[in-house]
Amino acid sequence: MVVHKLNRRWSQVKVPGCGWVRFRLTRPELPKAKTFRVTLRNGQWHVAFAVIPVPVEAPGTGEVIGIGRGAKITAALSDGRKLSCPQLTVKERAKVPKHQLRSARAPKGSEQKTAGYTKVAKLKAREAGRRKDWCEKTSTMPARTYGLVRFEKLNIKNMTRSARGTAGRPGKQVQQRAGLNRAILAQGRGLLRQRTEHKAPGRVEDVPAPDDQPVPHG
Repeated sequence: MVVHKLNRRWSQVKVPGCGWVRFRLTRPELPKAKTFRVTLRNGQWHVAFAVIPVPVEAPGTGEVIGIGRGAKITAALSDGRKLSCPQLTVKERAKVPKHQLRSARAPKGSEQKTAGYTKVAKLKAREAGRRKDWCEKTSTMPARTYGLVRFEKLNIKNMTRSARGTAGRPGKQVQQRAGLNRAILAQGRGLLRQRTEHKAPGRVEDVPAPDDQPVPHG
């Protein structure tokens, strides 16, 4: 893989069969990776480099921090701090059902239908980008400050299981449960734990949560 930095914001990578392709840097330095992947999402091209972060050196203090995870608070630290992952603003979130409704009413195969769904996809991609950026920055703090990080172990797959049920046994409060599921997934709990483990290998543990249910923080 060959990558050259052009200036503070732009670099270029040599893609086999395509030649040199410019891309905008999201980090100060060039990625130290052996592989990369180019994808097309929501009408925009993205290049992602497979980078394994350098482990953060343990502080040597022997301090331990516990991190609980709830439905509203992304991370409730045992020292009393509460951290929340940024999501879409109220104004941005209100646009999602509006665009979905317009797309649903538009004729099949029309430009209006495609444009509406594209706008929804861009909003969701914006939220995912904020979540990844927050997890990347936030995971550095416990790895750098504490010798041992203990995460509340949650089965996120079970927590976000659909409440729809079956035709014979329909579920209850399906819409409320679906909203809670979206809120849980938007918090990026699994990604925060994963990135912390990458930066503090061997210094991250899981502790059982009561009944494997969300802790009612906040």
